[in-house]
Amino acid sequence: MAFSLPFPSLKRYRFAPILGWSASRYDVFSLCKRKYYYAYYSKYDKEFSDAQIKFLKSLTTQALAVGTLVHDLIAEMVARLQKSRKPIDRGRLAAYVAKQVENYIQTQRFFEIHYKILESLPQHEIEAAVKDMVFRFLDSPAWERLLALSELELQSAIIEPEGYGETRVGGLKAYCKVDFLIPQGDKVLILDWKTGKKDPDKFRKQLLGYALFASENLGVSTQDIEARVVFFKPEYEEVALDLQADEIASFIQVVARESQEMYAFTTDIENNLPREKAEFEMLREDHGLCAYCEFKELCGR
Repeated sequence: MAFSLPFPSLKRYRFAPILGWSASRYDVFSLCKRKYYYAYYSKYDKEFSDAQIKFLKSLTTQALAVGTLVHDLIAEMVARLQKSRKPIDRGRLAAYVAKQVENYIQTQRFFEIHYKILESLPQHEIEAAVKDMVFRFLDSPAWERLLALSELELQSAIIEPEGYGETRVGGLKAYCKVDFLIPQGDKVLILDWKTGKKDPDKFRKQLLGYALFASENLGVSTQDIEARVVFFKPEYEEVALDLQADEIASFIQVVARESQEMYAFTTDIENNLPREKAEFEMLREDHGLCAYCEFKELCGR
């Protein structure tokens, strides 16, 4: 084994206001500059209150609710396994999932309700989707691998670590929060759960970031890392990412380039102070993406 167990504690970084790259942040930046402004610089807006913008930012959707619940429940199942290998009672698990779905719906604010797309949420549909994916996980190769781990390996697993997954990529601040990281033989296995459409290429950048997170924070060589995207629909499938040295180097350059693009929309890079909102242009009014944007009422769309 090229690394030692248990893993060392994750690094903690001194706070710095400079923006940190993440795949999701750059996705918003590349999609719509005005949405990016509202998502990351709401306190500087002079037209709408910070509270109003943050309320809209907090809106979730049915699809996001399913994804969040599945992630949280899998994390709980693995944490339970770290304490006990007693088999999971499927009837009790189904009842627990139903209760968690109910609690989540009652405590969250939904895009579909706020924008009057629906009068009420189809709780039974959300519950059915979550149960389906949770039980697919319970019957999956990933769960079988967990059951086969030694106690030391199982206790070393990292499950959705606290915070935002701050790390450094090529010396630049970045956020790459892994869903799940476990030692498996002479490799470190990273699993990333996806409850939406199957698109391996779209998520490659995220997995490269997770691999560098593991390398930076745990001292694990990228050669000893295996990264997989786990899709739950249309059926359970794991897609492996074969990490190549040249791809890692290219990814570091991508992070540097994309960080510079976002820095260009600040007046003070080190303190992450944005330019005027007018410089964060809206998409053309006829753009179909606006219909799905949580901030659309601010743009009069």
